[in-house]
Parts: sequence; structure tokens; C-alpha cells
Amino acid sequence: MKIKMLKTTKGSPDGFTVRSYAAGKEYNLSGGPGNDLAKVFVEQMEVAVEVKPKAKVIEIKVPEEKLEIQTPEQVKIETPEKVVVKKAKSKAKPKPARTRRREK
Repeated sequence: MKIKMLKTTKGSPDGFTVRSYAAGKEYNLSGGPGNDLAKVFVEQMEVAVEVKPKAKVIEIKVPEEKLEIQTPEQVKIETPEKVVVKKAKSKAKPKPARTRRREK
């Protein structure tokens, strides 16, 4: 997790070594206990904020003669005036009627 310190604070990223984290600087405390320390700084002690990665911007170049933009008012959708719904015919063959034998 990448964090930016709001206040100078001491902490141990590995449980053995104590370091000082300076206010205004960014630190990458990814993986294992370092990530836990970052969460403690952000969530419990509130001496740091998480730095979110910036979204990638993709630039698309389109020749001006091929670019056409339509507003919702310009878009026309033609619909039929009358709609008829027909029930689909079943393709299953009808079963023959069962007959009973008369007993004598």
C-alpha cells in the first residue's frame, strides 16, 4: 500500500527495525508486515492517507473528417405504427388418443 504521511511518526515495517516516517513524504509499504503498518497508520492512528494509483488515460486520435457527433435530438429511431404479436406454433407432434379395451 502506498501512503502519504500527514504527521512524522515512528513505526516498524518488519517488527524489528524502527524507522521514522516524515510528514509530507510518500512511502510504499507493500506486502507482509509493511502493509499492516500502512493500514495502522491510515485506519487506526490517522497519521497517513492512502495514495491511490492514478487512472491511465488513453488518447485516441480520430481524423476530423471521420468524426461525427450526434445529440440526442438528432438521433431518430423509426418504429412501426402497428405491432402484431403471433403465437408460435408448437413443433411437437400430437400424441394419439388412448383407447381402453372393453372387458368381456
